Amino acid sequence: SENYSALSAEVPVSRATEFDNSLYQSLQLSNRLLICGQALSHCVNYTARDIVKKWPPAEMSKICILTNCASNVTGFESAGDKFLKDMKKSGVRLCLDSNAFD
Repeated sequence: SENYSALSAEVPVSRATEFDNSLYQSLQLSNRLLICGQALSHCVNYTARDIVKKWPPAEMSKICILTNCASNVTGFESAGDKFLKDMKKSGVRLCLDSNAFD
């Protein structure tokens, strides 16, 4: 099973590949959760979506996707664009590394 998300496998096949509640709970302790990574269209996308699914709606603005600290896998630009649009619609902030704490 693919592990695009840092929190769970695409298709969990064992306890080790199920959603990592311990990691998620530690992320919730943050005043600001900055998300970045190499593949905006894949790993950043799947990890952020896993977080947002469980994150309290009133606290979505604590999450910030660092848009200049990730890029799409070539050929998957539309997946990255849809991801950013979905995150913005859910209340997640899209920021640059230079203004993440503004």
